[in-house]
Amino acid sequence: MTAIFLSVRRRLTLLVLTVIALPSFCYGHGTVPPPPRPPASPRAVRVKTVYPPRWSWLHWWEANRDPYLDTVRQGRGGQKPDQKVIQRFRAQAVEALLEAVKSERWMARASAALALGQMAEPSALEPLKKLSTADPVTSVRVFALVALGLLDSPEVEEFLLNRDYPTPEEAEAALIAVGHLNSPKGDTVAGLQKLLQGTDVGRATVSAWALRFHSGPANAAFLRNVLGRSTSPWLASEAILGLGLTGDVRSAAPLADILLVTDIGKRAPAWEELESRDKWLRSLAGSIKSRATSYNQTYETYVESYKKWQESNPNAPGPRQRRGHRSPVGITMGAQRIYQSRLRASAAIALGNVKHPDSARVLHEALNERNNEYSNLYKGFVIMSLGQLGDAGALPAMLELLSPTRDGRVRKSSAKRKSPLRGYAALALGLYARPIRTEQGPQPPPHYVRVCRLLAERVADPNETPEVRTAAALALGLTGQTENLKLLQAACRMIQPREEILVGYALLGRGMLGDENIIPPARQFLAVANDRADTAGMLARRAAVLGLGVLGSEEAIPILIDAWGLSYYVNREVALSFSLLESYNVTEPLVKLLGESANPLEQAFAARCLGQLFTSTRPTPGGPQKLNRLINGSNYTVKNMRMVRFQALANEFLFSYLIPSFGKDWR
Repeated sequence: MTAIFLSVRRRLTLLVLTVIALPSFCYGHGTVPPPPRPPASPRAVRVKTVYPPRWSWLHWWEANRDPYLDTVRQGRGGQKPDQKVIQRFRAQAVEALLEAVKSERWMARASAALALGQMAEPSALEPLKKLSTADPVTSVRVFALVALGLLDSPEVEEFLLNRDYPTPEEAEAALIAVGHLNSPKGDTVAGLQKLLQGTDVGRATVSAWALRFHSGPANAAFLRNVLGRSTSPWLASEAILGLGLTGDVRSAAPLADILLVTDIGKRAPAWEELESRDKWLRSLAGSIKSRATSYNQTYETYVESYKKWQESNPNAPGPRQRRGHRSPVGITMGAQRIYQSRLRASAAIALGNVKHPDSARVLHEALNERNNEYSNLYKGFVIMSLGQLGDAGALPAMLELLSPTRDGRVRKSSAKRKSPLRGYAALALGLYARPIRTEQGPQPPPHYVRVCRLLAERVADPNETPEVRTAAALALGLTGQTENLKLLQAACRMIQPREEILVGYALLGRGMLGDENIIPPARQFLAVANDRADTAGMLARRAAVLGLGVLGSEEAIPILIDAWGLSYYVNREVALSFSLLESYNVTEPLVKLLGESANPLEQAFAARCLGQLFTSTRPTPGGPQKLNRLINGSNYTVKNMRMVRFQALANEFLFSYLIPSFGKDWR
């Protein structure tokens, strides 16, 4: 009966649509003209309030994972490859990449240039200099400039500083290159400081990033001065992050003022500018609702104000020009509150790098603040900084976020249960549980056993959210303690095959703990026939591939070779895993793909894989690889398109796929 009713209903709907469509069809072929459109009339002004998109622990992990992967790999035994064999394969890769920089295809030239920079190949100096000045494609010149910075030599520094750059993109790429120099001259650092005082917001923000890695008391004082005078939230955020990396304990107080929004923090020019604009927009919205201003007055007032906002905005070009009275005025509110929360997030990140007695106390105080629509944005970073600091004082708050009630089930309100802070807390507990280095050797932190058992319980709980279960599985791997392998293996018995994202991150956690039993399930999971191109499918397979990479077993290599047929972003992870496994025998097929493929995208992919495979050593022990300086310890929630174009070079998946999936919500 229901089917018959639906059938009749569909026929009636089709009949109505046909009747509606008939007049336009007839008018299109007949002699009777359509009636004229009514005159345009002013529309009501739209007032919209925006809130931050939902950031999760996954974003933090993608941006900050690099040093942790290296630490896990160093703990593996096994036989090291013969250095003569490595050098032979490396020479083969260099020869192919030097040939590729002369390719007729610009994508191959650009990717080959960056790969040579990642390899820190000395013989690439002259070809890269030539590309950066003479290539007809701007993107190739930009890649070549960044690659020169990765080479890091006095000759590179001299070359970068003694040039005039024809486009803003190239000028900013040169500053990124300077930021990758380990020991620039004093005059070079002074030049970066001078650019921070200029009116070009793009060069200023990129220069602030570059100054992060050239610390010193004078530089810390300069960055505090920038924070004390700049009205740009983008520049203020970079200055805040820079203060954290200087490690200057005198920076703890201004960072705390921003994070806790003290009276002093509220007087920071960037904060005052955001607060003033937010109040003005609220007043404007009130006058619209009360009809105190006309349409034209509202539009003109809003545009004039927007011009001032644009002076320090490296992103949007501003509101579109109005056409007559048909386009309504869109007043967007809430963006200023988002940027205030981002400034607080940057302060939380920075405090995690400042070894000061008050850092943990301030972070703990911020975590215990009452929640609102904007607090999750900065509290996620607060939690991760507390985990990195190993602060036992924050344990009660993080354990409360994850702990079940007395009957063993998670019985929280729907909003609390689905809060992204719970995933951050799980991952942070894994960082907290890492061994503490002492004179007597590595020691477990306080309440270590309780923390690890709680993480295992969360993995095993089928009533828990997938977001928390995956974070807990990875967290157990991050502890680096092989005794947690039994906990994780037992918890994994509660995972269903259909829970793919949980399967993938459980394999990664087990791989971090050296569990060679993951090889058979990983082979089955990563079969090309099981490929999925949706976000959850890619995340799951990327995690499984990375688990094989950190495992350090030669038995993983055939599985990874077979995984080349998976989606693009999974394949990029395969290249990283080959690098972690030091499996240099994949050089030959990559060289062949680079030289013979008719597809320029495949050539670019092969070049980037070779660069990843032979990436040079890290500037500091336990620190990120050079290119990952662009994202490690960054506030990736700050949308600065002048930086994003370079940040995507370090993690293409995060900045070209995962974050843009927010669409217009990422402002």
